[in-house]
Amino acid sequence: MKGILYSVIYEVREDDEGEYYHLVTLWKSTKQEEELYEEYE
Repeated sequence: MKGILYSVIYEVREDDEGEYYHLVTLWKSTKQEEELYEEYE
C-alpha cells in the first residue's frame, strides 16, 4: 500500500488557554523527498 507524503511546517504557540499548534504551510512532497523518505524509513 502506498500513501501520499506531505511536508508540514507549524509553529507551537501559546495563549491564555494554553499551548496550540498553528499550521504555517502544507504541501505534497516532491518525488525526490519521497525517495529520501523511503531510503531512510
